[in-house]
Amino acid sequence: MSFAHPEFLWALLLGLIPILIYYLLRFRALRVNWGANYVLERALERLQKTWNIEHLILMSLRVLACLLIVLAFARPRGEAGSGGGPESHHVVFLDGSYSMRATDGEASRWEKAIAALKRLAKTWDRGDTWSLCVLDGEPRWPVENAAISDGSDAAAALDALEPAEASASLASALAELRDRLPRGSAEIVVVADNQASTWEGVDQTALPPELDAKLFWLNPLPELRENIAVTRVEPAARRALAGHAVPVYVGVRSFAPERVEDLQLELLVDGTFDSRRTISLLPGQERTLRMRAVLEEPGAHRIAVRLARDELPFDDQHVAGIDVSEKLQVTVLREEKRSGKFDSAWSFLEVVQNAEKVAAESAASAPAGSVAWRLGTGDPANAGLAESDVVLLDSGRPVTPELARALEAYVDGGGGLLLAPGPRTPRKRWNDRLGGRDLLAARLGPMRNRPIDGDDHLALAPQTLAPSMLGAFRDSGLDLGEARFYRWFAPGSTSGDARVLARFDDHKPWALERGGRIGRVVQTMSGLNGRGNNLIVREFFLPLIYRLAQQAAAGGIHPRTLARGEAARLRLESPEDVEAVTFGPLTAQPEPVETESRDGAALAQVERELASGAYQMLVVRERQNRRVYFGVQGERVDSDLAPVSAAHKKAFKEGLDLREATSWKKLESLRAQGQLGREWQHWVLIAALIVLIGEMVFQRRFAPVPRGRRGGATTGVRGG
Repeated sequence: MSFAHPEFLWALLLGLIPILIYYLLRFRALRVNWGANYVLERALERLQKTWNIEHLILMSLRVLACLLIVLAFARPRGEAGSGGGPESHHVVFLDGSYSMRATDGEASRWEKAIAALKRLAKTWDRGDTWSLCVLDGEPRWPVENAAISDGSDAAAALDALEPAEASASLASALAELRDRLPRGSAEIVVVADNQASTWEGVDQTALPPELDAKLFWLNPLPELRENIAVTRVEPAARRALAGHAVPVYVGVRSFAPERVEDLQLELLVDGTFDSRRTISLLPGQERTLRMRAVLEEPGAHRIAVRLARDELPFDDQHVAGIDVSEKLQVTVLREEKRSGKFDSAWSFLEVVQNAEKVAAESAASAPAGSVAWRLGTGDPANAGLAESDVVLLDSGRPVTPELARALEAYVDGGGGLLLAPGPRTPRKRWNDRLGGRDLLAARLGPMRNRPIDGDDHLALAPQTLAPSMLGAFRDSGLDLGEARFYRWFAPGSTSGDARVLARFDDHKPWALERGGRIGRVVQTMSGLNGRGNNLIVREFFLPLIYRLAQQAAAGGIHPRTLARGEAARLRLESPEDVEAVTFGPLTAQPEPVETESRDGAALAQVERELASGAYQMLVVRERQNRRVYFGVQGERVDSDLAPVSAAHKKAFKEGLDLREATSWKKLESLRAQGQLGREWQHWVLIAALIVLIGEMVFQRRFAPVPRGRRGGATTGVRGG
């Protein structure tokens, strides 16, 4: 036998109190000699032996009652081999995946699980030990072989936990149990939902034969499965113009077992409702929708798309960050002697700019943001180059070694370079001087020429456009197939980090971009000046040029929409004026961020695992602060709430002798059934109660005899 609270055993000495009381306070007889004294002595001799036995029985009952009460406080238990003992260990496997956030409208599975575990901890005995394994991605053990006090330490450890953005694997955790608890006596409580992915492989898992363990499964319902998830939110551009619509691509997936009708998606801009879409989804279907956001104010903004609340609120929203500019300054490089109509794109863009000015002056409300086209010579000493958001280089300006070095420094500083080689572009010089500076997304191959009056031409394939390019044409209703190309460069070797933005209808790339630096290079395989119909420059193809310019201008802006594990970066302008930089979620206290110098620029960077949600970076300056928003979007790896199959459930329950409970009361009942014959406290209390009742009944033999009984009056009492 062992005791849960052996510190109370010293109180067994209290069993001496009835003996001391008996001998200290026993009745003292007064002897008086009188004539018939010999008669009483003969009677007492016959009764003395009986009285001694009765007094001994009464005192023994009182001593036994004291001893049993003390033993009840010490909580006697069975031997270790029967499932108890001082080495008894409690192990809790807690599902920490975000499917535990599923709710029935009142409380989530996680809240129910934590409440049940706190009640469970209060039933553990002092002297036992416990371990806690949280299942989120890889099993982790925040508590291992910790001594149990009064349950408050366990409650504190549970309150410090939160569901993680990951899936759970109970099979992996049970496999680790072989090394952490290979033998002994244990009570194992699994707190997890019945999500199929969580229980995958459990039927192939076995506990060590030397481990005497009882397994219980607390499955916190609800059983609702109508889960829908927002899988991505992607603005068409990192940098948009104020007052202009920005396409936002939204991914939505149904994990529901049945068709979902009239599902509402809401677009929020800086937390304010902007627009709404209604869709329907088939089981397992994932759709990509295009919504439009109009951002009126320049600066950093956050765009969110959310669903109406369903069973799993965690995956009902994703957030993206975006920068909005009031003006986009594009410098077109042209040599003074090359002022012909088709020498560069400047002639056409100058007309467009003048027309836009007239339209803006006559319009009642013109968009706040605009593209400003500026003519530049490309002189490396010209300070206007660095002040431009985008530099457009085509056949209107020869590439000199000095210009190549200046453009390299410009891109390294965060600028955007738009390359549009035309028929008069010297291919070898571009490949040598720009390619040697890693400023080409693809080297220029031979020029392809087709007769303008023939049918042998290329067109753009709209289905190949990147999302950042496609939105402008869907909004304007343009038909890209009308852009016929009769002259273009065949692509040579492509840079390893290049990305295709658009292709010809023969699947060869037409527009590419490359990053790798702070700035960005966007390159087309044909000119934009219309010479030889390399692009038919007409007013309804102007959005194509605008999108190319905006794509290049976003190079100096580090991504505002991040995947989990991706670093949040911000390039600091005028770093000497920066007093502090902080970063954190919108709803939490921000933390300071250290700045560093990289590639000649000051950079604020946060490199740690970030959960999905909205974050902000605050740049504190003496005169003006700047707030930049980031949206972190994790994969929906735990959104499928499909339950484990009946056959699989039966297999692992029988294999592990696992007892399932759907509520705390059922778990408590199952544990009580498993502890019968091991916990002896209740039997000790019953024995103590029987002894006390027996003592009360037996004590009545020593009570005073009432006068006037039949047979005459008495003259004394029976002492006790």
